[in-house]
Amino acid sequence: MVPVGQGDTSWRTLLIDLSTLPASAEIILSAVEPEPANFKALQSDCKPQLRWVFGASGRADQQNRAAALSQQTWLWFLHADSRVTSEVFSALEQAQHNALNYFKLRFYDGPIWMPITEFGVALRCWLFKLPFGDQGFLLTRSCFECLGGFSALPISGAGSSGGEDIALVRTARLKGVSLSLLPAKIATSARKYQMYGWLHTTWLHLRITLRLARSHLKRPNAP
Repeated sequence: MVPVGQGDTSWRTLLIDLSTLPASAEIILSAVEPEPANFKALQSDCKPQLRWVFGASGRADQQNRAAALSQQTWLWFLHADSRVTSEVFSALEQAQHNALNYFKLRFYDGPIWMPITEFGVALRCWLFKLPFGDQGFLLTRSCFECLGGFSALPISGAGSSGGEDIALVRTARLKGVSLSLLPAKIATSARKYQMYGWLHTTWLHLRITLRLARSHLKRPNAP
């Protein structure tokens, strides 16, 4: 399940990565625009089943729309600018059925300070059990439906995307669904750090993390 924003073409590179998935797999690009002119050719060249759907914007709605159309037992939510490797595909086999599975994260571009950000992501997940959507959420359909799908949180600021990933994690913790870190790294773009500045974006994410750790994630019996 890949949400595609207005004018975004980064999904084309991700599609190359995903082309090695088995023919039984399904790739759904959930966009806000009609499919591009050459999409039929891409479908014929793609081994997995490839579909394009478009409708209202917003990652929560886009990902829910893709999940509703999918025929698969497992749902894997990736950002369009993600990059995956054979190591990631191997780690999929270790996913837990009754859990919200996610991956480690690295950045393939951006300012020289991005290794610090990578360390911060790992620390955030270890201390607060708070992965973000660019870490590739993987869960069964039954688990996704139990959590009620994605919904937006009122998070504002440079580079914010509606907080639908944080809302899903919060619901998982409140419902006793465990969070499982898979032993592989998904790569993602640091374009929002380039657009808004590394320091500003890092400070924004730190504020969000601390606020949510206090108000949403520190609950009794949270896994």
